[in-house]
Amino acid sequence: MGYPESFDELERWWDTLRLVSDGDAVIHAIEDRIGSESDPKQRQILLRFLLFGFICSSKLPLTRCHIETELESLLRSFPPDQSVILKELRALGATCRGDDRRLACVVERTVETTGWAAGHEPRVIESRILIGLLVEDVNGSLHYSASYDMAEQQKSNDQ
Repeated sequence: MGYPESFDELERWWDTLRLVSDGDAVIHAIEDRIGSESDPKQRQILLRFLLFGFICSSKLPLTRCHIETELESLLRSFPPDQSVILKELRALGATCRGDDRRLACVVERTVETTGWAAGHEPRVIESRILIGLLVEDVNGSLHYSASYDMAEQQKSNDQ
């Protein structure tokens, strides 16, 4: 299974988990899934996205999300060659632009989650996840940076 298929499968699992669990149950479910996952790509996605991404608050000033550090580690794990990094990031679903000195990539996902409780109308939350990745050649040395943003909004029931 390729990375996009692995991501999509885990995204569906994550959406279901958020509907039926909350708080400590979510954390324990993620830890259990990581512990039992034999596919290294899925384990990597779980560790980098599910475990760190959902607890990030990009609204706090002067703070970095842990996932940003993890994404920079992912960039450093690739061979230090921008053409190889470009190929790897595109395989992960990134849209990239760049030249010999600078490579900028974006990964964007929109996810809808529906939750309901007895006696209440269903609630649909739309989450927009935006990941920015930057690789720059500074005097022959590659420098890496990453940004993560997630915006959520409730959709009206008549949409």
